[in-house]
Amino acid sequence: MIKKIMVAYDGSYEANQAMNMAVDIAKGLYADIFLVTVFNPFSIFESFETTDPNAVNTLMAKDRKKLNDIIIQAVKKAEDQGIKVQSKVIEDKPGLAMIGPNLVNFAGLLDIDLIIMGRRNVSAINRLFLGSVSNYVIQAAKCAVMFVKE
Repeated sequence: MIKKIMVAYDGSYEANQAMNMAVDIAKGLYADIFLVTVFNPFSIFESFETTDPNAVNTLMAKDRKKLNDIIIQAVKKAEDQGIKVQSKVIEDKPGLAMIGPNLVNFAGLLDIDLIIMGRRNVSAINRLFLGSVSNYVIQAAKCAVMFVKE
């Protein structure tokens, strides 16, 4: 029986579609939702060059606030529909895009029954060099995984 649903959430259109699906499923099953975001602090600096630590700290603080605001909106939307939601931001190690492993590890810690993720159409070249979070999760997760497309 599905009682714990984890939504991989980054505020994107696809993640919002996944959250909508999770809310619909949670309503019917009286399940709880765990909204999980992996924050990679240096992914925002890929084209940013500075040696000023204050500039870096300022940008990271702005990015965290923006992410927090997005999460609050998603949680409120689900709670307004009577769904119990908990949120968690996992801060990734700087420079290491370990989103898939972080999601799978967290799902295992909470004994999640179903992971729901939005599915992006990423080019074959990007998958080759960057890997695929979706592919990692479906291969490594110990629970059911659902992908939501448009």
